[in-house]
Amino acid sequence: MTFFTQFPKTTYSIESDGIQTDITDIYRYVDVVERSSQNVLAYKIADVFDGERPDNLSQRLYGTPDYYWTFFIANDNLKDGIEAWPKADVEVAAYTDLIHKDTAAFRFPYEIQGEGNTANTFTLAGLPLQDKKFAPFLYLFSVQDVTSIDGTLVKIYNRARIIDYRPNLSQIWIDTSTIDWWSDYEPYKELIGGGGALDVEYKKRAQRKIFYTGSSSDSYTVRFINPYEKDDGKIYAETQNLQQRFIDDVRTVAKKFKPNQGYDIKTNDQVEDSYQLKSTQYWQRGKLAPAHYYNPVSIEEEQTEYSAGPEATNYVSREQEIYDDNDALRRIKYVSPQYIQAFALEYKKLLNE
Repeated sequence: MTFFTQFPKTTYSIESDGIQTDITDIYRYVDVVERSSQNVLAYKIADVFDGERPDNLSQRLYGTPDYYWTFFIANDNLKDGIEAWPKADVEVAAYTDLIHKDTAAFRFPYEIQGEGNTANTFTLAGLPLQDKKFAPFLYLFSVQDVTSIDGTLVKIYNRARIIDYRPNLSQIWIDTSTIDWWSDYEPYKELIGGGGALDVEYKKRAQRKIFYTGSSSDSYTVRFINPYEKDDGKIYAETQNLQQRFIDDVRTVAKKFKPNQGYDIKTNDQVEDSYQLKSTQYWQRGKLAPAHYYNPVSIEEEQTEYSAGPEATNYVSREQEIYDDNDALRRIKYVSPQYIQAFALEYKKLLNE
């Protein structure tokens, strides 16, 4: 179905260096589309069946597969060729699963009192997650257990690496394949990833519990983890400086959104551990997370995440949006059968002018 191979070639200097390269004359293609559209008066609309190829559709509409290329001429959204053709549902499902593999999403709206009589709005409370320099080192934490060891209060955390932050939806996305445990208690920290009995047990608990916390929990935090050791030299020091920048930014945000809680005098560890976020919803399978919200009265009318409310269910999932977008491609324009021969002749004539 390489109908573009029928178009003539032209020479062009791609780098403006005088070296001429043979390329397809796409401007001839545009001319064909414009002039054909003016001359052909009758078009109809067809719905592409699930998994139906262009040659199959041509057979169904015209009794021959030979006119498959006319669909790409008649529809602007198919100018990219076969890659733009609507996919079969099984292909859409595979694609959706692929791009959401090992992903999950949490919603962290935070109530902000409006000025005067204005209504409250909800937003993720300002964490500096959009700085791309921070991104490789940020993890979502929740408390797994608190115990006392030799008079020392020890916290065990669940953690997973943050892979995306979408402030317009108050979403933090994690890589579920990175779910693990963590502790600031040095004797335990040395055991993380070692494969021992304690390491295996706490990792299993983390995988069970990171999605377990109820909607009223305030135990989620975002922390910066430096994966390097002091022996790593310069890269360790640079990452430490970056971590300090992150904590300073968090401190600034915390003072703004949660004043009168002593963030000026808290240590770095206390800032990271005490600036907690409230999760109102989570989607253990990322493809089921909201792509956008809609007005409950009119599903065609999109709403902002803020007006939807902190536990809204009036949303279209990312999976459904992908299916909807593909379904929209199924409705295509085609040349009426009584005009198809004339269309094909005019196409060939214009193509060879």
